[in-house]
Amino acid sequence: MNYEKLKSGTDIRGIATDKGGKTVNLTDSAVYDITAAFAVWLKAKTNKENIKVSIGRDSRITGPAIMERAQTALINSGFTVMNCGLSSTPAMFMTTLDADCDACRG
Repeated sequence: MNYEKLKSGTDIRGIATDKGGKTVNLTDSAVYDITAAFAVWLKAKTNKENIKVSIGRDSRITGPAIMERAQTALINSGFTVMNCGLSSTPAMFMTTLDADCDACRG
């Protein structure tokens, strides 16, 4: 799959459920691969051995599954992951200030 089709400005947009009759393009493997690529980028950017990332989700029905797949990719990349569950974007940002996270993913 061409993951560039999922890029929308500064974020990722796609169809994660077939409930609306549309073809799913934000698959489990796409979420994992994109998150793993982010991990590679973050390791190079920070040049740190111990990286801590917070992860959150929105209230969509696909949120828990997407969050679980992304968390797995981060853990498999050797990151410490702080699971914030259902979280707003501003709350996720604050984890980079108040919880010493190197990055956040919501």
